[in-house]
Amino acid sequence: TGTGQLVELPMLETVLNATAIQAIEHEAFGVTLGRRGNRGHGESIQNIYRCAGDDDEWIALTVRDDGQWRALVDLMGHPDWCDETTSTAAGRQQSADDIDRRLGAWFAGQPRDATVERLAGAGIPAAPVVSPSLVVENPQLLARGFFQPLEHASIGAALYPCPPFALLAGQDRWLRRPPPRLGEHNGEVLRERCGLTDEQLETLAGNGVIGTRPKGL
Repeated sequence: TGTGQLVELPMLETVLNATAIQAIEHEAFGVTLGRRGNRGHGESIQNIYRCAGDDDEWIALTVRDDGQWRALVDLMGHPDWCDETTSTAAGRQQSADDIDRRLGAWFAGQPRDATVERLAGAGIPAAPVVSPSLVVENPQLLARGFFQPLEHASIGAALYPCPPFALLAGQDRWLRRPPPRLGEHNGEVLRERCGLTDEQLETLAGNGVIGTRPKGL
């Protein structure tokens, strides 16, 4: 419209998917949740642990119940510190710091990839922690079609993540075009949608209001 306006948008509304637990916990129990690092909520044992090797290799692990804990104890060879006090979720919660320290020491002597396979084979949720640049090589994500190839004008062919749910009936793909370059659709939007003339677009570009390169480059 060319006229300024006030738009109020509560921050909680835009990030509720990330803050729901904290908001509900405070509303229901009056408790403000603090930082937990990589630990989960509830009685699960969860963290990331550095593994053996020269590279920066880590494992993400979650032990959700007694069965998974017993499987982990078997895999570790029944160390002495895994006694009756750690056999229950309540006991593990009370000794969480000590268990976390001992697991860290054990994982430090294990190769990452082989250990992930052993953990997964025993029914224990585990996965390697990888660089974001390597996520596109994840065999599970590739098998499920999570990535879709697109041709980008600047970088050529690349894989892009799709929404994490199944295609709709009659739909063959989610993504129709790659991410836009800076100012790529200036003309399309301002001329066709907003009705600006070519002369007006030239004026905006000349005044630095719109452009195709970041300011200063």
